[in-house]
Amino acid sequence: MPEQTHIPEQTLAAIEKVKSTHANMVVTFGVGIGVILGIYFFTFPQFLDRAPGVVTFQAISAVFLFASFFFLKRIAFLMTRLRLVGKPDCKSILQAISVADVDKDPAFIFTKLG
Repeated sequence: MPEQTHIPEQTLAAIEKVKSTHANMVVTFGVGIGVILGIYFFTFPQFLDRAPGVVTFQAISAVFLFASFFFLKRIAFLMTRLRLVGKPDCKSILQAISVADVDKDPAFIFTKLG
């Protein structure tokens, strides 16, 4: 039977806050990018004849937006760090973990804290 690690209540709350903030950022950015790409899809034919400059902007930014889907978790982790860096209980957690660790069990994250 694996040994249970006792995590202090305050540390567990901070780990859960980091994990939930990261998850919310991923959903927010994913939905936002999806909505923008959907708007681009439906407005592209209208701008094709009337405003070729807008079509060029849409084409270039759509490539960047689509590419950002592949880096969505990294972008969300960066934004989570920026958002929670002022909270002392979350700061040590954010310094100890990486993007790959955010989805792991709180006990694993606690062991990375040292």
